[in-house]
Parts: sequence; structure tokens; C-alpha cells
Amino acid sequence: GRATKRSGNPGPVYRDGHGRNVGGGRVDH
Repeated sequence: GRATKRSGNPGPVYRDGHGRNVGGGRVDH
């Protein structure tokens, strides 16, 4: 899946569509 950056979170949070960490960010559930 494509990683998406979400704002309003402590630090960069990315989601690759499989629940894995992307770009060193935290998993966004």
C-alpha cells in the first residue's frame, strides 16, 4: 500500500496499508 502521512500526531506517523512502520514512523491504526 501507499504510505500516508497524518498530521496532528506526535511525530511522523505513516501507514503502508499493512499496518507496518514506514519511514521510521509509528504504526497508525
